[in-house]
Amino acid sequence: MKKLLCFMSFLLTLLSVAYAEEWLSISELQGQVPERWTKEYQTEWRDLGIDAEVIVPQVDTIPVVLICGGATEPVLAANEAGWDEIEYRGPYDILLINQIPAYPKKVGGKRVSSPVFKGNWYGGFAPENQYVPLDDITFGEIVAQAKAEIIKFGYDPENWDLNNPRRVWTHHVYAKGTEQDILPGFLYMEVRTKLARIPVMSHIWDAVVSHHGTTRNDEIWRPVTSDIAYDGYLGGLSHIYLTPFTIKTVLAEDVPLCSFDKVLAVVESEIEAGHIRKIYEIELGYVLYNEPGVYRSRKNSERTAYEQYQTVHHYARPMWQVNCLYVEKTTAELRDVSGYTDDERNSIDYYQLLIDAQTGELVEQNNARDRCEYKGFISWEDVQ
Repeated sequence: MKKLLCFMSFLLTLLSVAYAEEWLSISELQGQVPERWTKEYQTEWRDLGIDAEVIVPQVDTIPVVLICGGATEPVLAANEAGWDEIEYRGPYDILLINQIPAYPKKVGGKRVSSPVFKGNWYGGFAPENQYVPLDDITFGEIVAQAKAEIIKFGYDPENWDLNNPRRVWTHHVYAKGTEQDILPGFLYMEVRTKLARIPVMSHIWDAVVSHHGTTRNDEIWRPVTSDIAYDGYLGGLSHIYLTPFTIKTVLAEDVPLCSFDKVLAVVESEIEAGHIRKIYEIELGYVLYNEPGVYRSRKNSERTAYEQYQTVHHYARPMWQVNCLYVEKTTAELRDVSGYTDDERNSIDYYQLLIDAQTGELVEQNNARDRCEYKGFISWEDVQ
């Protein structure tokens, strides 16, 4: 009996250690995560090589917070600030606009065509990089201009991940019938708002709604990203659209996270099942949830829904996002996008899967009315 009790005590100790190892602080997770995750897979369906960047915010804690819109009435009039128009739309957004001069019909005897979308970048944004056709301005100089304007209106530019946009893309102005640049083009950059120095990646609605319209899609949600445009023909910024957030309540100063191995196990199950075909990045950040009981139906008028949106609060929880090419049918081939774009992410096969950073569970598509509602978090007290 004594031996049995000792053995049971030993098992409980092992289980306790194993359980404790399930939970990590952000600093412990940072030490565990590689810069890139590379692995070769031989599945029942096909062979697949994975080479994905792993992105983790360099912070000391991961809080859970309740937020609201942080935009305020502009402190400057448009003419004082050097903009043609300023649109303050409410607590969640403000838009600065400069009008772009009309293009001439001809340059050097060649006709000018309409702008053509061409060129996408999702990383590697060194300050010295140049993206704007027929303009030698650098990425760092565009960011510096944007930061100066954000400061001018009373916001902290560090509340946006300006140095690492979610995406940068350009348009060319060609001579008609050619791919020869005839006038300076323009650049758009989509940037994430940050909370506690952690980027906000999306709203949970983006994950629970079906990409192909097979589940209910009757709830209104607006994107959480901001965007900035620089126009080479104008010779400056043509617009800045900001979505500022304010932390209203800190629900937990820091929360435990599951191991990266647990996250990879979910990703690998999707690879083995034949769904994931390519992974670009696996990144940790915030995803927003609605308040309990809050549901914004498309059945309301657009104006009513917009007014509702401006007054709501959101909960920010840590989440892993897997940016990947994903096909629901295991035997299906990826769609060919070469006929209309040079960006393979510009495809309905491009998914951004979400994995809960605390439980390690994949966020599934969901038809439930409360699918976007906040349902709490796991605290350090819960796991001790």
